[in-house]
Amino acid sequence: MQFTLTSLLALCVYAMTSLALFGPAVGVWAILSTLGLLVILGSDTGSCLEFVVVFAVILILVAMMQPAIVSQGHERGRLSCAFQLQKIAEALRAYHADHGCFPPACVRDANGKPMHSWRVLILPYLDHEDLRKAYRMDEPWDSPHNQTLIPSIPEEYECWRECLESNSKPGVATYVAVMGDETVWPKDRRVRMDDVVDGLDKTILLVEASADLAIPWTEPRDISLDDVVAGTSSRPDSGPPPGLDGPHSLLLGVTADGAARGFPRDTSAEKLRALLTVAGGEPIEVPRSAFGDPSSDKRPPSETGISSISRFFLVILWIASLSIMITSVLGCRNARLAAAQASAEQTEKPQEG
Repeated sequence: MQFTLTSLLALCVYAMTSLALFGPAVGVWAILSTLGLLVILGSDTGSCLEFVVVFAVILILVAMMQPAIVSQGHERGRLSCAFQLQKIAEALRAYHADHGCFPPACVRDANGKPMHSWRVLILPYLDHEDLRKAYRMDEPWDSPHNQTLIPSIPEEYECWRECLESNSKPGVATYVAVMGDETVWPKDRRVRMDDVVDGLDKTILLVEASADLAIPWTEPRDISLDDVVAGTSSRPDSGPPPGLDGPHSLLLGVTADGAARGFPRDTSAEKLRALLTVAGGEPIEVPRSAFGDPSSDKRPPSETGISSISRFFLVILWIASLSIMITSVLGCRNARLAAAQASAEQTEKPQEG
Protein backbone atom coordinates (compact mmCIF):
# COMPACT_ATOMS: atom_id res chain seq x y z
CA MET A 1 0.00 0.00 0.00
CA GLN A 2 1.28 3.44 -0.96
CA PHE A 3 0.49 6.74 0.68
CA THR A 4 0.31 10.04 -1.18
CA LEU A 5 1.39 13.29 0.43
CA THR A 6 -2.28 14.20 0.87
CA SER A 7 -3.11 10.94 2.65
CA LEU A 8 -0.04 11.28 4.89
CA LEU A 9 -1.12 14.78 5.93
CA ALA A 10 -4.65 13.50 6.49
CA LEU A 11 -3.23 10.66 8.60
CA CYS A 12 -1.37 13.16 10.81
CA VAL A 13 -4.53 15.22 11.28
CA TYR A 14 -6.53 12.04 11.97
CA ALA A 15 -4.02 10.88 14.57
CA MET A 16 -4.01 14.22 16.40
CA THR A 17 -7.80 14.57 16.41
CA SER A 18 -8.24 10.95 17.55
CA LEU A 19 -5.98 11.55 20.53
CA ALA A 20 -7.71 14.84 21.33
CA LEU A 21 -11.22 13.45 21.03
CA PHE A 22 -10.83 10.03 22.62
CA GLY A 23 -7.78 10.31 24.87
CA PRO A 24 -4.54 8.30 24.62
CA ALA A 25 -5.89 4.77 25.11
CA VAL A 26 -8.89 4.91 22.79
CA GLY A 27 -7.10 7.26 20.40
CA VAL A 28 -4.20 4.87 19.81
CA TRP A 29 -6.65 2.02 19.29
CA ALA A 30 -8.60 4.10 16.74
CA ILE A 31 -5.41 5.01 14.84
CA LEU A 32 -4.15 1.43 14.68
CA SER A 33 -7.57 0.10 13.69
CA THR A 34 -7.85 2.67 10.92
CA LEU A 35 -4.40 1.78 9.62
CA GLY A 36 -5.52 -1.84 9.46
CA LEU A 37 -8.62 -0.81 7.53
CA LEU A 38 -6.51 1.22 5.10
CA VAL A 39 -4.23 -1.76 4.56
CA ILE A 40 -7.24 -3.82 3.53
CA LEU A 41 -8.70 -1.09 1.31
CA GLY A 42 -5.35 -0.39 -0.31
CA SER A 43 -4.56 -4.01 -1.05
CA ASP A 44 -4.55 -4.91 -4.72
CA THR A 45 -5.96 -8.34 -4.00
CA GLY A 46 -7.98 -7.67 -0.84
CA SER A 47 -7.53 -11.31 0.03
CA CYS A 48 -9.52 -13.02 2.74
CA LEU A 49 -6.28 -13.87 4.53
CA GLU A 50 -5.30 -10.20 4.81
CA PHE A 51 -8.71 -9.34 6.18
CA VAL A 52 -8.55 -12.11 8.78
CA VAL A 53 -5.03 -11.14 9.88
CA VAL A 54 -5.87 -7.44 10.24
CA PHE A 55 -9.14 -8.21 12.01
CA ALA A 56 -7.32 -10.50 14.44
CA VAL A 57 -4.72 -7.81 15.16
CA ILE A 58 -7.51 -5.30 15.85
CA LEU A 59 -9.19 -7.72 18.27
CA ILE A 60 -5.91 -8.26 20.09
CA LEU A 61 -5.39 -4.49 20.37
CA VAL A 62 -8.92 -4.06 21.70
CA ALA A 63 -8.29 -6.70 24.35
CA MET A 64 -4.98 -5.07 25.32
CA MET A 65 -6.46 -1.58 25.47
CA GLN A 66 -9.64 -2.53 27.32
CA PRO A 67 -8.21 -2.22 30.86
CA ALA A 68 -6.72 1.16 30.03
CA ILE A 69 -9.98 2.33 28.44
CA VAL A 70 -12.02 1.23 31.44
CA SER A 71 -9.53 2.76 33.86
CA GLN A 72 -9.58 6.03 31.95
CA GLY A 73 -13.38 6.10 32.07
CA HIS A 74 -13.42 5.47 35.82
CA GLU A 75 -10.83 8.17 36.42
CA ARG A 76 -12.75 10.64 34.28
CA GLY A 77 -15.95 9.86 36.17
CA ARG A 78 -14.27 10.20 39.56
CA LEU A 79 -12.75 13.56 38.71
CA SER A 80 -16.01 14.82 37.25
CA CYS A 81 -17.86 13.91 40.44
CA ALA A 82 -15.11 15.44 42.55
CA PHE A 83 -15.52 18.65 40.59
CA GLN A 84 -19.27 18.61 41.18
CA LEU A 85 -18.64 18.35 44.91
CA GLN A 86 -16.19 21.20 44.73
CA LYS A 87 -18.70 23.41 42.90
CA ILE A 88 -21.32 22.77 45.58
CA ALA A 89 -18.77 23.54 48.29
CA GLU A 90 -17.93 26.83 46.58
CA ALA A 91 -21.64 27.69 46.57
CA LEU A 92 -21.90 26.84 50.27
CA ARG A 93 -18.89 29.02 51.03
CA ALA A 94 -20.42 31.86 48.98
CA TYR A 95 -23.63 31.48 50.99
CA HIS A 96 -21.52 31.68 54.15
CA ALA A 97 -19.90 34.87 52.89
CA ASP A 98 -23.32 36.49 52.45
CA HIS A 99 -25.04 35.16 55.57
CA GLY A 100 -22.19 34.65 58.02
CA CYS A 101 -22.88 30.93 58.36
CA PHE A 102 -23.53 27.79 56.36
CA PRO A 103 -27.17 27.12 55.45
CA PRO A 104 -29.29 24.93 57.72
CA ALA A 105 -29.64 21.29 56.82
CA CYS A 106 -33.31 22.03 56.24
CA VAL A 107 -35.84 24.83 56.68
CA ARG A 108 -38.62 23.92 59.12
CA ASP A 109 -42.07 25.37 59.63
CA ALA A 110 -43.43 26.67 62.93
CA ASN A 111 -44.24 23.13 64.03
CA GLY A 112 -40.73 21.84 63.30
CA LYS A 113 -41.70 19.99 60.15
CA PRO A 114 -38.93 19.91 57.50
CA MET A 115 -40.01 22.00 54.52
CA HIS A 116 -37.02 22.72 52.27
CA SER A 117 -33.53 21.38 51.66
CA TRP A 118 -30.27 23.27 51.80
CA ARG A 119 -29.90 22.31 48.14
CA VAL A 120 -32.73 24.72 47.33
CA LEU A 121 -31.23 27.55 49.37
CA ILE A 122 -27.95 27.62 47.46
CA LEU A 123 -29.45 27.52 43.96
CA PRO A 124 -28.57 31.21 43.27
CA TYR A 125 -24.93 30.46 44.11
CA LEU A 126 -24.92 27.73 41.47
CA ASP A 127 -26.30 30.11 38.81
CA HIS A 128 -29.78 28.60 39.00
CA GLU A 129 -31.65 31.74 40.01
CA ASP A 130 -34.58 30.96 37.70
CA LEU A 131 -35.06 27.57 39.28
CA ARG A 132 -34.92 29.13 42.72
CA LYS A 133 -37.60 31.65 41.73
CA ALA A 134 -39.79 28.88 40.32
CA TYR A 135 -39.60 26.99 43.60
CA ARG A 136 -42.27 28.10 46.07
CA MET A 137 -40.88 28.55 49.57
CA ASP A 138 -44.37 29.04 50.99
CA GLU A 139 -45.21 25.46 50.06
CA PRO A 140 -43.56 22.23 51.24
CA TRP A 141 -41.04 20.53 49.01
CA ASP A 142 -43.56 17.84 48.03
CA SER A 143 -46.41 20.18 47.12
CA PRO A 144 -47.92 19.53 43.67
CA HIS A 145 -46.13 22.54 42.23
CA ASN A 146 -42.72 21.94 43.79
CA GLN A 147 -42.82 18.29 42.79
CA THR A 148 -42.94 19.35 39.15
CA LEU A 149 -39.45 20.85 39.63
CA ILE A 150 -37.83 17.61 40.79
CA PRO A 151 -36.97 16.45 37.24
CA SER A 152 -35.24 19.82 36.69
CA ILE A 153 -32.42 18.82 39.03
CA PRO A 154 -29.31 20.98 38.60
CA GLU A 155 -26.47 19.05 37.01
CA GLU A 156 -24.27 19.87 39.99
CA TYR A 157 -26.32 17.54 42.18
CA GLU A 158 -25.91 14.43 40.01
CA CYS A 159 -23.01 12.03 39.74
CA TRP A 160 -21.75 11.56 36.20
CA ARG A 161 -21.48 7.76 36.42
CA GLU A 162 -24.71 7.38 38.39
CA CYS A 163 -26.57 9.29 35.67
CA LEU A 164 -25.18 7.05 32.96
CA GLU A 165 -25.17 3.65 34.59
CA SER A 166 -27.69 3.48 37.43
CA ASN A 167 -31.42 2.98 37.33
CA SER A 168 -32.00 5.79 39.78
CA LYS A 169 -35.12 7.91 39.42
CA PRO A 170 -34.91 11.32 37.74
CA GLY A 171 -34.17 14.14 40.12
CA VAL A 172 -32.29 12.08 42.70
CA ALA A 173 -29.38 13.88 44.36
CA THR A 174 -26.09 12.04 44.74
CA TYR A 175 -24.31 14.51 47.02
CA VAL A 176 -25.59 14.72 50.58
CA ALA A 177 -24.85 16.33 53.91
CA VAL A 178 -24.08 14.28 57.01
CA MET A 179 -26.35 15.65 59.72
CA GLY A 180 -25.63 15.61 63.42
CA ASP A 181 -25.12 17.94 66.36
CA GLU A 182 -21.34 17.59 66.02
CA THR A 183 -21.19 18.13 62.26
CA VAL A 184 -21.48 21.14 59.98
CA TRP A 185 -25.18 20.27 59.71
CA PRO A 186 -26.78 20.27 63.22
CA LYS A 187 -30.55 20.19 63.59
CA ASP A 188 -31.31 23.38 65.51
CA ARG A 189 -28.53 25.82 64.71
CA ARG A 190 -26.27 27.06 61.95
CA VAL A 191 -22.52 26.58 61.85
CA ARG A 192 -19.95 29.26 61.11
CA MET A 193 -16.46 28.60 59.78
CA ASP A 194 -15.08 29.75 63.12
CA ASP A 195 -16.96 26.86 64.73
CA VAL A 196 -14.91 24.36 62.73
CA VAL A 197 -12.04 24.23 65.20
CA ASP A 198 -10.69 20.95 63.84
CA GLY A 199 -9.73 22.83 60.67
CA LEU A 200 -11.63 23.51 57.48
CA ASP A 201 -9.31 21.18 55.59
CA LYS A 202 -9.97 18.34 58.05
CA THR A 203 -13.76 18.53 58.28
CA ILE A 204 -15.99 16.96 55.64
CA LEU A 205 -18.75 19.21 54.37
CA LEU A 206 -20.50 16.86 51.92
CA VAL A 207 -20.14 13.28 50.74
CA GLU A 208 -21.09 11.37 47.63
CA ALA A 209 -23.81 8.84 48.40
CA SER A 210 -25.09 5.91 46.40
CA ALA A 211 -28.23 6.15 44.32
CA ASP A 212 -29.81 3.63 46.72
CA LEU A 213 -30.60 6.49 49.09
CA ALA A 214 -32.91 7.86 46.38
CA ILE A 215 -33.22 11.36 47.85
CA PRO A 216 -35.04 13.80 45.56
CA TRP A 217 -32.90 16.91 45.42
CA THR A 218 -35.60 19.16 46.88
CA GLU A 219 -36.41 16.84 49.78
CA PRO A 220 -35.10 18.04 53.17
CA ARG A 221 -33.44 14.71 53.88
CA ASP A 222 -29.81 13.65 53.95
CA ILE A 223 -27.89 11.05 55.95
CA SER A 224 -27.16 11.14 59.68
CA LEU A 225 -23.79 10.84 61.38
CA ASP A 226 -25.13 8.04 63.56
CA ASP A 227 -26.20 6.03 60.51
CA VAL A 228 -22.80 6.50 58.85
CA VAL A 229 -20.84 5.46 61.94
CA ALA A 230 -23.18 2.58 62.81
CA GLY A 231 -23.12 1.33 59.23
CA THR A 232 -19.34 1.48 59.16
CA SER A 233 -18.99 -0.37 62.45
CA SER A 234 -21.40 -3.14 61.46
CA ARG A 235 -20.33 -3.71 57.87
CA PRO A 236 -19.41 -7.35 57.23
CA ASP A 237 -16.48 -6.57 54.95
CA SER A 238 -14.10 -3.74 54.24
CA GLY A 239 -16.54 -1.89 52.01
CA PRO A 240 -18.05 1.54 52.64
CA PRO A 241 -21.00 2.07 54.98
CA PRO A 242 -24.53 1.72 53.58
CA GLY A 243 -25.60 4.83 51.72
CA LEU A 244 -22.04 5.86 50.87
CA ASP A 245 -21.36 3.01 48.46
CA GLY A 246 -20.85 5.25 45.45
CA PRO A 247 -19.68 4.11 42.02
CA HIS A 248 -16.01 4.99 42.47
CA SER A 249 -12.97 3.27 43.91
CA LEU A 250 -12.78 5.94 46.64
CA LEU A 251 -15.23 7.56 49.02
CA LEU A 252 -15.58 11.05 47.62
CA GLY A 253 -16.14 14.03 49.86
CA VAL A 254 -15.42 17.73 50.01
CA THR A 255 -13.99 19.45 53.05
CA ALA A 256 -15.04 22.84 54.39
CA ASP A 257 -12.08 24.53 52.70
CA GLY A 258 -13.67 23.68 49.35
CA ALA A 259 -11.31 20.86 48.37
CA ALA A 260 -12.67 17.65 46.91
CA ARG A 261 -10.93 14.62 48.42
CA GLY A 262 -10.98 10.87 48.03
CA PHE A 263 -10.88 8.55 51.05
CA PRO A 264 -10.26 4.77 51.13
CA ARG A 265 -13.47 2.77 51.00
CA ASP A 266 -12.44 0.87 54.13
CA THR A 267 -12.02 4.03 56.24
CA SER A 268 -12.81 3.13 59.85
CA ALA A 269 -15.81 4.40 61.82
CA GLU A 270 -13.51 6.32 64.15
CA LYS A 271 -11.78 8.13 61.31
CA LEU A 272 -15.06 8.93 59.57
CA ARG A 273 -16.45 10.39 62.78
CA ALA A 274 -13.30 12.47 63.24
CA LEU A 275 -13.58 13.75 59.67
CA LEU A 276 -17.27 14.61 59.97
CA THR A 277 -17.23 16.39 63.32
CA VAL A 278 -16.24 20.04 63.65
CA ALA A 279 -14.64 20.09 67.10
CA GLY A 280 -13.60 16.57 68.03
CA GLY A 281 -9.95 17.51 68.40
CA GLU A 282 -8.74 14.23 66.91
CA PRO A 283 -5.33 14.30 65.20
CA ILE A 284 -6.00 13.09 61.69
CA GLU A 285 -4.46 13.21 58.25
CA VAL A 286 -6.58 13.79 55.18
CA PRO A 287 -5.76 13.10 51.52
CA ARG A 288 -4.68 16.01 49.39
CA SER A 289 -7.23 17.75 47.20
CA ALA A 290 -8.28 15.89 44.07
CA PHE A 291 -7.22 19.02 42.18
CA GLY A 292 -4.10 19.92 44.14
CA ASP A 293 -4.65 23.50 45.27
CA PRO A 294 -8.19 23.96 46.62
CA SER A 295 -8.23 27.51 45.31
CA SER A 296 -7.25 26.48 41.80
CA ASP A 297 -9.67 27.06 38.94
CA LYS A 298 -9.51 23.46 37.81
CA ARG A 299 -12.33 22.49 35.47
CA PRO A 300 -13.75 19.00 35.19
CA PRO A 301 -12.46 16.72 32.49
CA SER A 302 -15.01 16.13 29.83
CA GLU A 303 -14.32 12.99 27.90
CA THR A 304 -11.07 14.60 26.85
CA GLY A 305 -11.10 17.95 28.64
CA ILE A 306 -12.13 20.12 25.65
CA SER A 307 -15.06 22.45 25.10
CA SER A 308 -18.15 21.56 23.10
CA ILE A 309 -17.26 24.01 20.31
CA SER A 310 -13.72 22.67 20.05
CA ARG A 311 -15.07 19.12 20.04
CA PHE A 312 -17.42 19.97 17.16
CA PHE A 313 -14.58 21.24 14.99
CA LEU A 314 -12.38 18.31 15.96
CA VAL A 315 -15.11 15.89 14.93
CA ILE A 316 -15.37 17.66 11.56
CA LEU A 317 -11.60 17.41 11.11
CA TRP A 318 -11.65 13.77 12.21
CA ILE A 319 -14.35 12.82 9.69
CA ALA A 320 -12.76 14.88 6.91
CA SER A 321 -9.28 13.42 7.43
CA LEU A 322 -10.67 9.87 7.54
CA SER A 323 -12.61 10.49 4.32
CA ILE A 324 -9.54 11.93 2.62
CA MET A 325 -7.42 8.93 3.64
CA ILE A 326 -9.97 6.41 2.41
CA THR A 327 -10.52 8.29 -0.84
CA SER A 328 -6.77 8.65 -1.40
CA VAL A 329 -6.02 4.99 -0.68
CA LEU A 330 -8.86 3.81 -2.92
CA GLY A 331 -7.70 6.21 -5.62
CA CYS A 332 -4.15 4.85 -5.46
CA ARG A 333 -5.45 1.29 -5.53
CA ASN A 334 -7.69 1.95 -8.53
CA ALA A 335 -4.85 3.72 -10.33
CA ARG A 336 -2.53 0.75 -9.77
CA LEU A 337 -5.16 -1.70 -10.93
CA ALA A 338 -5.85 0.41 -14.04
CA ALA A 339 -2.13 0.67 -14.78
CA ALA A 340 -1.70 -3.07 -14.34
CA GLN A 341 -4.65 -3.76 -16.63
CA ALA A 342 -3.32 -1.39 -19.27
CA SER A 343 0.11 -3.02 -19.07
CA ALA A 344 -1.44 -6.42 -19.43
CA GLU A 345 -3.37 -5.27 -22.51
CA GLN A 346 -0.22 -3.82 -24.04
CA THR A 347 1.55 -7.11 -23.44
CA GLU A 348 -1.24 -9.11 -25.07
CA LYS A 349 -1.41 -7.02 -28.26
CA PRO A 350 1.99 -8.09 -29.74
CA GLN A 351 1.15 -11.68 -29.01
CA GLU A 352 -2.13 -11.39 -30.94
CA GLY A 353 -0.31 -9.84 -33.88
